[in-house]
Amino acid sequence: MRKSVYGVLKMAILLGVLFALGGPKEALAEVHVNINIGPPAIVVAEPP
Repeated sequence: MRKSVYGVLKMAILLGVLFALGGPKEALAEVHVNINIGPPAIVVAEPP
């Protein structure tokens, strides 16, 4: 009985240390939506 209690306690401490060292991580997510309505704009780089 005593060995199983110590085993569970060791696992709990190990998991606690692993989570503490990992620290919080930021989740990164991006969504890009491009809707083109109509013909493209006419751009004149030089005078005709």
